[in-house]
Amino acid sequence: MSLVLTEMREGVCIIKMNSPKNMNALDRALREELIDVMKKVSEDPEVKAVILAGEGKGFCAGGDLGAMYKDIKTKGEFGAKDEDLVNVEKLAECMRTMDKPVIAAVHGAAAGAGASLAFAADFTVSSPEAKYIMAFVNVGLVPDTGGMFWLVRALGYKRATELAMLGEPVTADKALEYGLINKIVPREELMDEAFKLAKKLKNKPVDSVRYIKEMVNEMTMKDYWDSMATEREGFLYCMRTDNFKEGVSAFVEKRRPEFNK
Repeated sequence: MSLVLTEMREGVCIIKMNSPKNMNALDRALREELIDVMKKVSEDPEVKAVILAGEGKGFCAGGDLGAMYKDIKTKGEFGAKDEDLVNVEKLAECMRTMDKPVIAAVHGAAAGAGASLAFAADFTVSSPEAKYIMAFVNVGLVPDTGGMFWLVRALGYKRATELAMLGEPVTADKALEYGLINKIVPREELMDEAFKLAKKLKNKPVDSVRYIKEMVNEMTMKDYWDSMATEREGFLYCMRTDNFKEGVSAFVEKRRPEFNK
């Protein structure tokens, strides 16, 4: 079974994360396949706009905590390395640097790296029941996939700090109020609405759209790469702490974590 489904419709490429059993958690296999698909789509001149969505009950649950828990219990730690985090960064990087508009169509949960991807898109269309949560702090980590970078750019440091440090869910209505998403539509209309927006964009002058995106990136991403280095440093450090092990274990074991013991 392919972990990433693609469909080409009238110059719009629909990309769907297809690991519904774990809420499209971004394990290594899904990450690598998704990056590969995005790179191919980016280079395809027939593609004028892109929609990113998730199969199943939610958009994306973020990191694969089940795999992390297994490593912690069998090896005593989760063995991610710097190059793994670079790979995670490439997901958002591919979305931002491809010269085509990317629309995230979000339903259900967009948690952790899933929320980061939703915020990194050029446009985000959401169903009313969608929840956005920077859940990293709840398992003793810091945001990855550029999540903190996008939050600060979109919200300013006060609100970004609140969302990242408290790790509480943000409803679709609040996300719209904060400017994190563009539109809310009923769940059954979500993909149609995303496709309608994609068709509008593909019918705009392709060079204008490309340069507008480039200008937005130029104005917002000048210190992006330095930020990613800081993100990796913080993530790798926190990943080796007892708080991380406790946070992941508590999540999988469905109990309240006891941090800072």
